[in-house]
Amino acid sequence: MPFVNAKCTNCGGALQVDSSKKAAVCPFCNQAYVVEDAINNYITHIHANVVNITDDRSANARIKAAEAFLKLKEWDKANQAFKEVCELTPQNYQGWWGRIQAMTHDFSPFQCAVDVSSIYACEQWVEDLKKLFASAVMFMPEDKKDTSEELFQSYLSDVRQSINTAKKQNEESCSTLQRKIRQTQNEQAEAQSQLNKWENTPIRSTGRKRSSGGGGGIGCFGWLLLGWFIFIIPVILITALVESNMPRYLKIGIPVAAVAIGIAIFVLLRIRRTQAEKANAERESSIVRYRNEAKKKAGLLQHLQEELRRLTSKTAIADFDPFQTR
Repeated sequence: MPFVNAKCTNCGGALQVDSSKKAAVCPFCNQAYVVEDAINNYITHIHANVVNITDDRSANARIKAAEAFLKLKEWDKANQAFKEVCELTPQNYQGWWGRIQAMTHDFSPFQCAVDVSSIYACEQWVEDLKKLFASAVMFMPEDKKDTSEELFQSYLSDVRQSINTAKKQNEESCSTLQRKIRQTQNEQAEAQSQLNKWENTPIRSTGRKRSSGGGGGIGCFGWLLLGWFIFIIPVILITALVESNMPRYLKIGIPVAAVAIGIAIFVLLRIRRTQAEKANAERESSIVRYRNEAKKKAGLLQHLQEELRRLTSKTAIADFDPFQTR
């Protein structure tokens, strides 16, 4: 009659049972039990105890490693080690509290970035901390709760102040950017208006016709002046000489007047050409200046709009860490 260890399925009492029997009565609770079930209950209990001992030893080793990572300021590694402790022995408050220490860099202060995405991510980060703290307090010894609560709430107060400061700075930065955008849009519109005006200004004729090869000819005014000296003045001189009855002062005065008129025409044409060239040069320089200015304002406007979108767009940030400057 082989006797083996068993455990009552009703009261949990330790038994010695005959494995050849199918049922028996527990001497502790006087309840009937199935022998095979009692034997299996004992085996399960022994196995669970062994597992618990193994898990506790493994958790203690991980806690020591995680605490070493904290001292070395290897925050990501410490957080991962404490996370494994939480998964292995969730009843151990050290795992939950250790994760809070790792995520806050051992309760170090930080400055929240001013863009909406970082502010939103920081608020979610605070919510994660609060969940971890709730789990830690659930299993924390009574003599540690008050001190831990005071430390954690004081840290959260500083974090909330940093977030509120970031929100205020975000509003001020967005307001400043919007004002700059409106100003830049007006300046761009003014530059474009000036560009259109100068582009629509007709090119003034200089009286010089340019050939297709780029060389300059004498132009219509040049031909006019040349004709005056070649044809008109000689005709006047010949007429003055032929007319014998013409007074002497007229014979001299008329050719002199003709030459003077020719010189006056030349001077006037030269002045006109200079003014036209100056006006055309001003037109070209103004077109270049306002085109460059409009292009510059367009680039600045695009940069300001992108910066405004960065500050106001809420996008997910993977693996958010408030201690990393974005």
